[in-house]
Amino acid sequence: DPAYQGVGASADGPFPLVMVSHGWGAHAWTMMYLGTRLASHGLVVALVYHYGDAFWRWEKFDNVGIALINRPLDVSFALTKLLERNVTEGEVIHNLIDPDRIAASGHSFGGYVAAALAGGDDLACDTAIEAGLDVPPESCVPVPTDPRIRAIVPLDGAHHFLRFNEMARITVPTMGIGEEWDAIPALGLPESWQARLHAASQGHPSYRVDISGTDHLSFSNMCEALPILVSHSVYPSFFLPYLQQRYCA
Repeated sequence: DPAYQGVGASADGPFPLVMVSHGWGAHAWTMMYLGTRLASHGLVVALVYHYGDAFWRWEKFDNVGIALINRPLDVSFALTKLLERNVTEGEVIHNLIDPDRIAASGHSFGGYVAAALAGGDDLACDTAIEAGLDVPPESCVPVPTDPRIRAIVPLDGAHHFLRFNEMARITVPTMGIGEEWDAIPALGLPESWQARLHAASQGHPSYRVDISGTDHLSFSNMCEALPILVSHSVYPSFFLPYLQQRYCA
């Protein structure tokens, strides 16, 4: 979808706001397809960029434990700034956001972020340690909820970083969208990966949507972007066939 800089905001607001968190090792623009489409249906969309994902070669790659802490904080920080601009005269988004209608969404690790903001994470490091990942001790702290989030829509979310009882604290409307259950083991994860959120969430309504013929990257712009990134030498050319065959068939 085409995007334009400096377009005037609609006078029909205020509108709901959706905070979108991209996948781990990706970039905010990998969710552009979702942002432009939701905006065309009358929502304000913030595609939050998480520093420390090493998408660009000059950027460091944060440890998974650090990402589990920082990413929800990134979204809450960005939300605070947006709401400040929403009440500031002269801002392009002035009076555009309805602060009582804010949702969180995200792909993969971003799906964890959405769920953690709604239900919290008692100890960010615990499930990562159990999975055999090497995480620093400073990541063994709780991840707080953000009560401004009134609904969540994770996209093939990394819910394995949350315990069932933590997701059971989610009371906001929930829609988990992802692959069909029998496609998930290709990620090295159990078939219940998506089902756990739907079973645990106490939100009303709570939906689970399995989309046939999809894989993990189907919920981002990565497959469309890979050839472009290779052509501009961001990724080495030998990387492309492997990624396309595994994730973009």
